[in-house]
Amino acid sequence: MSGKRIALVTCLQLPEPDPDELWLATAVQNRGVAAEVCAWDDPAVPWHQMDAAVLRSTWNYPDCHSDFIRWATKVNGLTRLYNPLETVIWNSNKRYLLELFEWGFPVVPTTVVGKTQPVDGFTGWPQAEEWVVKPAISAGSRGTKRFHHTQRNETIRHIQLLQTRGDVLVQPYLKSVEERGEHAVVVIDNEVSHAVRKTARFEGDDEHVSQAVVPTAQETALAMAVLEKIGRKLPYARVDMAPDDQGNPLIMELELIEPSLFLKQCPKALERLADTLVGL
Repeated sequence: MSGKRIALVTCLQLPEPDPDELWLATAVQNRGVAAEVCAWDDPAVPWHQMDAAVLRSTWNYPDCHSDFIRWATKVNGLTRLYNPLETVIWNSNKRYLLELFEWGFPVVPTTVVGKTQPVDGFTGWPQAEEWVVKPAISAGSRGTKRFHHTQRNETIRHIQLLQTRGDVLVQPYLKSVEERGEHAVVVIDNEVSHAVRKTARFEGDDEHVSQAVVPTAQETALAMAVLEKIGRKLPYARVDMAPDDQGNPLIMELELIEPSLFLKQCPKALERLADTLVGL
């Protein structure tokens, strides 16, 4: 071992297993660098002794968002944090979708209902047969539900429930997700490596993903254009997309904090990410 230590950051109580963890830790260690799986919410971790802290499965952060951002800010002063702190803060609230739209990127139509905004008389309903309602700060589809447009009262009650914790997103449900699936496009060290096809996932559902697939030229171009606009070279990123009615990709989510990267499905991506982390 070289003496270099990289923390692969998780949480004390994982909501679900991280399929990337063992593969990535082993690949890094095979390169002579210590890969230590450390929980962000474990006060005993000596972050100052780490050469880098790489966020991987911090999937409980939506339940304690302020604490997580305070931790990330502190650790950013003790070691090198990846992805960078400013990226983490910006990407931790799905309001970033509105900013992507303002920048001219194709994004699933999104209305944000503020935490204190009255829902009675709400006029931002999507022009769609079905709607998706989700927290603006969330992970793993927690709090994400699908409603038929005739279920307006049920939808309002769910929005009000989510408002007790923060802002809420209201979006149309894209039928293309059922027909073609959502594509999660993985980018490693500024290069698209692969994608997987995901089924629609709502609160309480398990995630079902395909083997690695080759992203389309449109998907690749869109993913790289978004990351170029952000203007920061990132070790890893994931851009989730689904086609619109004309078959053109729409951005569903931009995952820059702790995305699953489906490394088991693409050994080349695993090797590239391990090389990138060792070189940080």
